[in-house]
Amino acid sequence: MKASSLRNTVDGCIRRYCRIIIAFSLLIYFIFALLTPFTMTTTRIPPQISQDEYHFYAQTNSHRENAPTCQSYRKGRIAKWPFELEKMLRVIIPLLLIGAAWTNELVPSSKLVATRNVDISTQLAKFSVNLEVKNGGPEATYFVYALTKTDNDHLSYLVASDSANKKLPVAPIKYAAAKPGFEYYKINFGSPLASGASHKVKIEYVLTGALKAYPAQISQEENQFMLFNTNDAIVSPYTVESDTTTITTGGKIISSTDGKQTTSKVTYTNTNLAPYTTKPVSVHYENNSPFVVVTSLERTIEISHWGNVAIEDHIEIVHKGAELKGAFSRLDYQVDRRTKSPIVKVLKATLPAKSRDIYYRDQIGNISTSTVRNFKDRVEVEMRPRFPLLGGWRTNYILGISPLFNDLVVESAKIKIILPETAQ
Repeated sequence: MKASSLRNTVDGCIRRYCRIIIAFSLLIYFIFALLTPFTMTTTRIPPQISQDEYHFYAQTNSHRENAPTCQSYRKGRIAKWPFELEKMLRVIIPLLLIGAAWTNELVPSSKLVATRNVDISTQLAKFSVNLEVKNGGPEATYFVYALTKTDNDHLSYLVASDSANKKLPVAPIKYAAAKPGFEYYKINFGSPLASGASHKVKIEYVLTGALKAYPAQISQEENQFMLFNTNDAIVSPYTVESDTTTITTGGKIISSTDGKQTTSKVTYTNTNLAPYTTKPVSVHYENNSPFVVVTSLERTIEISHWGNVAIEDHIEIVHKGAELKGAFSRLDYQVDRRTKSPIVKVLKATLPAKSRDIYYRDQIGNISTSTVRNFKDRVEVEMRPRFPLLGGWRTNYILGISPLFNDLVVESAKIKIILPETAQ
């Protein structure tokens, strides 16, 4: 018998025995909980002591070995449990905890074939992971996807789908003996995965704030460079038969850890990785994308008596790219002919089709440097701030109607709905 098959058999036996322990412990508990009130032994109250004087009697005889503990009056007798329920619970509760820990700790035995694509061409790190899950154990209804604690701290969202592009339920899961430094997500299959069968799953997630400006400060004429740290393969509680990870930068790569490198891509290939295998890699590359972050968004929705709806957004933004080193020169800004610069000159918003009464202003007043373009399915608005945004600079503005920004991080949002009087 192969070592992997033996391990799967042992894991399956442990899970079955843990379930038996839990069921047996619960059965014992409920049997005694039901039978104990009807199998009480009794101790006769001395005839010279009335029931009203019982408490005094119990206190004065508490030193006796057979002194009553859990009692109730029953025809002049003191009812006592045949054994202490507390002692029974001291045995059953640890058994329940041990069984629960094992059943939660162990996950269906599987092997993975992974293809991971990472897009870091904008300020977001977008992951697309295609997995082939091979079930080497008993029938399974789910598998577990792991993220490092560092990645999980930057996680914006995580979704999963099957080969038919049908969404799969995803939920965080905790293990009693989880490895430190990892977070786990339980992904349910659309249908049970039989032993020996395989299932294809696509996992997509986005990290915010995972890219670090390196250097942290640049002059106005310099390009912006980012440093991205990750692992050269997925980190999994399962054995990974093969993994191909491709990182797309969208800009010139300055340096990277190992891997097969082209101008804007680096590829890592691994085989037969043991569970929780990690190998950190770094990619240093040019990224002149705008790192615009909405630090505060307050949306007000006003409904009038006539049924009109007015939507107004108060937005505060900051450029979280490499900070400006030195002074800003308007002349250098005007003569800058770079096709892509880290300086934010225009903000774009996509509005619902047929949006009207659009306005763009700030605390000073109306801002006339905006352009509205109407399309069949949307309305696009280009807004030029009163001044260009360089690294570390902030601004704010007010926009009517609801904007739907692309590749924009929102750190805080508040929605206000104003209804007409007497509305319910």
